[in-house]
Amino acid sequence: RYDEGSRTVTWTLNRLPTSIKSVSVDFAVSLTPGNADIGKAVRILNDSMLTAVDKDTDASLVDDAPPLDTATEESDGIVQP
Repeated sequence: RYDEGSRTVTWTLNRLPTSIKSVSVDFAVSLTPGNADIGKAVRILNDSMLTAVDKDTDASLVDDAPPLDTATEESDGIVQP
């Protein structure tokens, strides 16, 4: 679920067996650069935070990631005219 007001993505998993050792969540983002973006890398995401709560134990896990822009290892991500 995406909340446009808070710009928060919420993913609720009803049950995760203890035998599962790793979980990942992927989602797609599209971006259409504007004229003001020409000549620079465009930010796709600001700082991101993952918060998970185990409803049975009330234990929580928090992790964060730095901002993400259009630059990659292969490209500087600069928007061209």
